[in-house]
Amino acid sequence: MALEVNIESKILDLSRANLQVDEEAQQFQRESWPVRRDQFKKKGTDTQFNKLPTLKWLDSIKVNDDGNEDESPPFPLMVLIDGTFAHSAAVHFAGKYIDYRRLQLALLPKAEKIHYFSASSESDSILRFLNHIRSIPGCEVVVKELPKTIDQKDKRLAHPAYKSVAVDMSVIALREVYENPNVTHMLILSRDPEIIPLIRELKDLDIKVTLAVSEDIPTSRALKLECDSILDIYEMFASLNAYSDAHVRHKPRVEHTETEVVEDQNDE
Repeated sequence: MALEVNIESKILDLSRANLQVDEEAQQFQRESWPVRRDQFKKKGTDTQFNKLPTLKWLDSIKVNDDGNEDESPPFPLMVLIDGTFAHSAAVHFAGKYIDYRRLQLALLPKAEKIHYFSASSESDSILRFLNHIRSIPGCEVVVKELPKTIDQKDKRLAHPAYKSVAVDMSVIALREVYENPNVTHMLILSRDPEIIPLIRELKDLDIKVTLAVSEDIPTSRALKLECDSILDIYEMFASLNAYSDAHVRHKPRVEHTETEVVEDQNDE
């Protein structure tokens, strides 16, 4: 009970921080927010982020196996995926689908499972796709749901904390980190600056945080600065052999949906 109360209080704090983070991110884009200015060589120049090749980063994560064959090894890596961001990067820019079964197998034995976060489950096509992800061993799907107290017709008026999957990521991440002391590394596929409070909390707990980003999708430098290392999302999927063999349909970007991967795989 104490653990649950502790987590809920932290999530409330993160929710209240979202407004401030959003304002800070906008100020940072105008280059008027003095965040860690000492890490910049000169105003207007590129920041020296700790960019790593995926396989080198993965090799640096050590699994402390006690040699007991009857027990599962500890899993030091936790994976959080913003589904909308990952899908947009892979499909719209790399022109490929993600095979989450391949991705999960490639991350073993470092990660036990992948946490996939979706911001919507309102259409049948998205529900079919989410069920496809759920059917993969080692994948957990978390769907963003607006509280019942918020009018579903007025989503644009909702608190910013309810417009993204940031709070859901925070709930899952903090709960599992507190319950599993073996977690030492966190891999996050997201561009949402609202996860900055979560990253700060994880680093206070001595968790190494790695962010996978796309050069085609703008990501706040403030968010990158909070992380210990940065991966290129396209190089990561390629290095882990996580791309699907299914072919992307050539349609305008606005017509792409998460479910096309399931439909294309069924066609094959």
